[in-house]
Amino acid sequence: MIRRTGAQKNVPLDDAARRRAERTALAGNIRRGRASGGSSARAQAPRRRGRDKGAFTGRLVILLGLLLFCFVLIAPQMKVYVKQRQEVADIQADIAAQKAEKQRLTNEVARYNDDAYIRQQARDRLFMVMPGETRYMVVGELPGQDQAVSGSADSQSQLSWSQSYTDALRQAAR
Repeated sequence: MIRRTGAQKNVPLDDAARRRAERTALAGNIRRGRASGGSSARAQAPRRRGRDKGAFTGRLVILLGLLLFCFVLIAPQMKVYVKQRQEVADIQADIAAQKAEKQRLTNEVARYNDDAYIRQQARDRLFMVMPGETRYMVVGELPGQDQAVSGSADSQSQLSWSQSYTDALRQAAR
């Protein structure tokens, strides 16, 4: 084969350079989609356009088997994971409720540090009065209220503990 360059024309090539030129020409023909000039069986074999889309290949069956195997292994762990996440959410809700209860109780304790609140509670719950004050207690039903049978279990359960206590004192004094 003769190599043609711009400065030198018709220079004979050695074997390595000749093979390199053939490979380059063959690669160019393959890229362009032309049939190769060589006599290789691969170049002359008919090209397959693609596989039948409906057929299952061995690779696809193995891949599906592996996916099924992974699913069988992971599914029980996912069930445990979801259950534990639900337990964590329930515990966090309990913690939030207990924090709210703690805050409410802390506020109630803080109210008892106020002298005015203690006096008000002593007046309402224990019927205590300040020196020089007189406490009056109205006995009987207010006009317009339903008349309940006194001494029944329903009426006693609706009374506060202080009213029940005063009623028991009145009955004992008779």
